[in-house]
Amino acid sequence: MALNTSITTLDPDNTAYVASITTSSQASTAIATGSGMIRISTQGNHVHLAFGATPTASVTTSFFMPTNSTEFFAFKSGEKVAFIGNSAAGSISIIAVD
Repeated sequence: MALNTSITTLDPDNTAYVASITTSSQASTAIATGSGMIRISTQGNHVHLAFGATPTASVTTSFFMPTNSTEFFAFKSGEKVAFIGNSAAGSISIIAVD
């Protein structure tokens, strides 16, 4: 019996953007992705996220990503990810998926 599976690959040439979560909106550097996908992981705190050319994240209007989670997002190459937490704790890791 054949199983249909897919394997997500993280290009070793891509460097993860890693930052501390704070109570002010921060934006990543522009992220280039050939697949149109990025992977975001949080540790120690939840975040609110916004995507775009000049994004600003807000705890009241941006979408929520739980503490200690990993998600994959469709993403427009060259844009940035903004993030903010309700408290200054934890970290976020963002990397392109190819």
